[in-house]
Amino acid sequence: CGSALVGYVRPKKNKVYRYYRCMATVDGAPVSCDFMSIIAERLEEMAVRQLEQIGWDKELLTQVVREAEKQVRKNATELESERRELEINLKDVRKGLGNLRPLLEKCPDLKQLAEEVRRLDAVERELGAHLEKLDRRTTALRNTNYDVAAAQEALQRLGRMLSGLPMPRQVAILRSLIRRARVWKGRVELDLNEEAVAGLQGLLVEAAGVAQNA
Repeated sequence: CGSALVGYVRPKKNKVYRYYRCMATVDGAPVSCDFMSIIAERLEEMAVRQLEQIGWDKELLTQVVREAEKQVRKNATELESERRELEINLKDVRKGLGNLRPLLEKCPDLKQLAEEVRRLDAVERELGAHLEKLDRRTTALRNTNYDVAAAQEALQRLGRMLSGLPMPRQVAILRSLIRRARVWKGRVELDLNEEAVAGLQGLLVEAAGVAQNA
C-alpha cells in the first residue's frame, strides 16, 4: 500500500518474537492493504536472498553503479560548496579572535570580553573539525570505485557472507545497502542505495572482520 513497516516484539512463553507490520494497520490509515505483519527473520532472510540474486544481475548492477557515479559527483560538488562556506566562516572567526585577543591581554579582567574569546575559540574548533570531516568525506567520494565487475563480485561475496554474520550485523548491512524495500506476503523487491553499492569493497572488508570474530 506504500506505507512504511515498523518493527515490534511479542513475548510468548518466555521468548520474545520479532515482527514487522504495516504502519497503515497501526495508524488506522484509510488504505487498502492485504499485508498485516511478517516474522522479522523471514523478511530479513528474503531480503538477503534477494540481495544475492541482485549480485548476479549485471544489467541491474550496471544501472545502479552508473547512477551512483552521478549521485556521488553531485554529492561531492555539494560538499565542496559547503567547504567554501565553512572556510569563509572560519576566516571571519579567526579574524575576530585576532582582534579580540590583544584587547584581552591588555584588559584581562573584562569578563564579557573573555567570554566572547572563549566562545569564538569553541566555534573555531568546531568549524575546523567539521572542515576535516568534509575533506575526508569528499576524498572518499572522489576515490569511490565505479567498476561494475568489481561491484558484482563484491555483492556476490557479501551475499554469501551475510548468512554467517550475527543477525544485528546482517540487518545493519541490509539497511546500508537498501534504499527502499517493497514487501508483499511472499516476496520482497529491493531498491539499492547506489552510493553504498559503489562502496561495496569497504562493506565487504568490514563484514569479513565481523565474520572472523563471530
